[in-house]
Amino acid sequence: MQEDEQREETLNRMGYRVIRFTNEEVLYDTDNVLETIIKEIESYEQ
Repeated sequence: MQEDEQREETLNRMGYRVIRFTNEEVLYDTDNVLETIIKEIESYEQ
């Protein structure tokens, strides 16, 4: 997990926002995953 934290920190410094989802969420709760992503994008557009 430390590698993930370091990678996320690097991406954050580059201006990216990391949103994590489990494989199960992506496969079986796609609508909620997409809704979360859209809300995140909209929060940056304001």
